[in-house]
This record gives sequence, structure tokens and C-alpha cells, in this order.
Amino acid sequence: MDAWIFIETTRYSEFFRQVLGEYSEDVSIEIDRRQYGADDIPRLLKEWCTNRKIRGTRDFMLRRGNRILFWFHDHPRELYAALSEREFVERLEREKVLRHRLMPLKEKKSTGRRLLDFWPFTPFWTVLIVLVPVLCTGCNRDPDAVAAKERMATTAKLRRQLSGITLQDGISQSEAEIIANFYFDRNVGCGAFNGIRDGGSFWIVNAQSGLAGTPVNGFHIDKVTGKILSPSAQATRTHRSRCDRRIGHALVFARLYAVLRVLSG
Repeated sequence: MDAWIFIETTRYSEFFRQVLGEYSEDVSIEIDRRQYGADDIPRLLKEWCTNRKIRGTRDFMLRRGNRILFWFHDHPRELYAALSEREFVERLEREKVLRHRLMPLKEKKSTGRRLLDFWPFTPFWTVLIVLVPVLCTGCNRDPDAVAAKERMATTAKLRRQLSGITLQDGISQSEAEIIANFYFDRNVGCGAFNGIRDGGSFWIVNAQSGLAGTPVNGFHIDKVTGKILSPSAQATRTHRSRCDRRIGHALVFARLYAVLRVLSG
């Protein structure tokens, strides 16, 4: 079965100490585009294997030859192992270092590719009968319902990311981005979050609000407590209400125009 092992853990330092100890020969390691070999493992154990350093890493990959054995991208919450290393992973699960589950790899084919697969053996009208309903599947979808479903999925993902933040070692830049993203998702109806920059004892949130993209000044995240310091919160709420009213007016006029076109036709 083609699959990866998805690994869930918060004991990052313990997990990677076990990995680097077990796979210490004939391996190559890539950490944020920097290459390391087996000889570098003692230094990585000493300098990199801490929860803070690991959570601040965007990319990790451990290979043996051309085979990828362990990897993650963006955050160690998205951590995978090759199916061949299942025995090692299950041992760590018995030691309560992690939990795991299998993630099957399925080949995804487009509708057009699936039709081409059996086109030479199928009468034209049969293909047409199958193709027309497929093409029209999205015609009757309610755009408001689709948008609401996508927003709920985005909020749920941000909640999962937020629940993984701990305050023991302070707030890293990547954790500040998660906090700011969640804040904007929940509180800013019309605006844009553009990133995080260092402000000394706090992280500065680069953001805009309103239809005009007015810069939000004074939006900070404390590096120790994670507290959001936003003197402009009232201004943000004001921009949001104005934006909502303008969007509502635009929708009313658009619907009225559509009705008039139908009546005049």
C-alpha cells in the first residue's frame, strides 16, 4: 500500500533526538535548505534539538540515499515518516512520545482524464450523457453556502494551529503569524494581514483595514505572553462595519439589476 505515516506529537525535541540517534549513519539532513551529514548530528543534537528551534524550522528532511524517511514543511505539526519506518514509529508510540496514523496516497485524475481513459470503447452519446451532468454539477451550487463552508474550514484550521502554541519559551515569529491570522479571521471582516516584523519586545503586525486599505498602526503581539496590543481595535471595528454596509448595498443593487434585466427581457 502506498502511504505515508502522519505523526502527531508535541514532544518535538524528544522525537528528533530519537530520530537522530537511531538514524546516525549514511543519512543526509536538510534543515531550512541547509545540508548536513551524519558527522553533523552531534552538533544538531546540541544546538538544534530544542522545542523552540524545531518549532521555528520551516523545512526538515532526512534521507538515506534517494529515499525520504522523515520530513515536514511549514511546521513540525505537519510531520511525516516513510511507511518503511513504521516499526520505529510504533516503538515511540508505545513510549508515549507520539501518535500516528496512515495517510494513503491516492492518484487523483481529472474528469477529462477519466473520460479519455474509456473514450475509445464508448459510444459518443454515452459519453455525452455522462459529460453534461458532470460539467453542470457546479451550476446549482449556492455560492453563499460554499463560501460559508470554506470559511468554517479555514477557521477550524486556524484553531488547530492556535492550540499548538505554548508560552513557556515565548512567542516565535511563526506563532505570531498564527495569532494574527486567527485574529483577522475572527475580527476583521474587511482588511488584509500582510505579515509580521520584529519590534523589539513585541511583534509588529503589518495589516490594512477597510476597502481603501488603511494601514493599521499600533497592532502588536507581546513576545512573552502572546497578548494582542491593539490601540486601533476600535478603528478596525469601525472600518469593518463601514465595509459591511458598502458590500451589502452593492449586493442589493446587483440583485435589483438582475431582476430588471429579467423583466425587460
